Amino acid sequence: MLKTEKFKELINLFQEPEFGSGYFSVVESGKYYFDSPYDGKFDDEHLIWYAGNRPEEFVRQTEQKVEKFVKNPKIKGLIKDLNELTEIRLTKSQKFSKPEN
Repeated sequence: MLKTEKFKELINLFQEPEFGSGYFSVVESGKYYFDSPYDGKFDDEHLIWYAGNRPEEFVRQTEQKVEKFVKNPKIKGLIKDLNELTEIRLTKSQKFSKPEN
């Protein structure tokens, strides 16, 4: 579903998106830049270090990533549509039913 023409503009906002194995999962992990050897490919441990030691740069980059999604009304509409489609699919599926005791 995410790879359809309708959601192409949304997916293109991700820098080198990685499609997860779940129903609707696309992530952009480690794509931060601090003029370091890990630029663009940070693992959690190194990203946490840079976030703690260079918080202004981390916050600035994070804000830029979030703003791509929330400042554009068309993108916000696509996210809403995707959420609604996800709810419909999950409602029809028994995949996430409550476990029996």
